[in-house]
Amino acid sequence: MQVLAIFGIFRANLLAAANALVGLGRPGVSARLAWTSVGLLLVGGLVLAPPFGVTGIAFARLGAGVCMLLLTFFSLTRILECGMGRLLLCYLRPAIAAAVMALAVSAVANFGGGIYVILAMKVATGVVVYAATSFALWHFLGRPDGGERLVVEKLVQVRQAISARRSRLSNTE
Repeated sequence: MQVLAIFGIFRANLLAAANALVGLGRPGVSARLAWTSVGLLLVGGLVLAPPFGVTGIAFARLGAGVCMLLLTFFSLTRILECGMGRLLLCYLRPAIAAAVMALAVSAVANFGGGIYVILAMKVATGVVVYAATSFALWHFLGRPDGGERLVVEKLVQVRQAISARRSRLSNTE
């Protein structure tokens, strides 16, 4: 299970990058990469399953995921005409926020409140710490384009709509 959890990290990033390829008008590149992934998994599974069983298949999945992420990033750097460093910088803020969140969630005490209370506390801690860290990093780095900017713009629109509604209501009284 631990191997598949690590694979999940690579898979999430791979899916985001593959969606970027489609968004850039390159669905063919994304499809070829998907078929390459199937081939790598098949070869890795055939090699690792006989001696290691299910664990071998999990490692084949992880290996294919790592290879595919590298190939996908390479494809993106060529299409976007940017360096790998610039592309990886896009992952820096979320990675730091996730690391801080993981530390905070692991620090939540497992007191005797029952498993659901502990789970709720850890989820709430994770949400708050990730969001706070992400926004703090975004602000510290000069508020570059990204998800944080979209959230702030939406919050400003909601606030303006509420203010306009309050203004209309006070004028009708």
